[in-house]
Amino acid sequence: MTSQTQPRYRPRLLWAIRRALGDYYDRLGLTVLGSIVLLVPLMIATTLGGVLDRFIPRAIATVLVALLAWYGVSFAWAGNVLQAHRIAAFEDPGIDAYGQLFRRYGTGILKLASIQLVITLVVLLDTAFFLHQRFWVMQIAGVITAYILLLWSMMILWHYPFLIYENGKTLRILKKSALVVMDNAFFTAAALFVTIAGGILLTVSVVGAPLAFGGVLSCFVVRAHRECLKKYEMAEDEPEELQDAGWPQTKDPPRRLNPRLSPAGMASKQRSDSPTDYPNETEHT
Repeated sequence: MTSQTQPRYRPRLLWAIRRALGDYYDRLGLTVLGSIVLLVPLMIATTLGGVLDRFIPRAIATVLVALLAWYGVSFAWAGNVLQAHRIAAFEDPGIDAYGQLFRRYGTGILKLASIQLVITLVVLLDTAFFLHQRFWVMQIAGVITAYILLLWSMMILWHYPFLIYENGKTLRILKKSALVVMDNAFFTAAALFVTIAGGILLTVSVVGAPLAFGGVLSCFVVRAHRECLKKYEMAEDEPEELQDAGWPQTKDPPRRLNPRLSPAGMASKQRSDSPTDYPNETEHT
């Protein structure tokens, strides 16, 4: 006998987009709150930058403001991802997720944000340096580093979903993100393109930035991440349409919550009642 192997699950991008929009709309209050929270670190950093510029050199103030904005946005984005994960997994999303964010994931967020900042800056500066050289070998090195930067950006897309999903060690999260990118390169590239394009459209729309930027994008990233997990049977597949069986039907007449008693039953009930518990009117006269 020959054993037939079932085909592996293929992640669906359009399904992830549709479910992300549904998640955003179903929990509109929480997702809008997450979008506003994502803008708060940028507003604080901008205000603080104007204050620090009066007391310290502009270069130092710029670095401090950039670091504050980076780590603030990292925590805010992780909070949006946590909320989107709760929505997608039916784990009772709520405002308490932000308290859980610092207690349970605070250290992991700091580590991931630091690693992302260092590696991104190093690869970005190397790419810019090599591409500005006239020697063709250096330009080829610049193209290679640009490709590495693209792969690193694709891996960053799955960092926080993996952190929220399993709360594992940082190196384990980096390794799993790299493996998912290598095994789902085209899907991850498409998801990254949708994330960047959606962010640009929401920013250009002005109104969409404070109301839907963090909520919509985090819901999409979580749904896209779950599509990858379904391929490895780490998340359950969901039906495209839920079957609604309607109200249960029966031929029996509806049952009364308080059924009426017959005259004989009423008489027996009155005899069984205690006079001390239910005094009659003559005892009060």
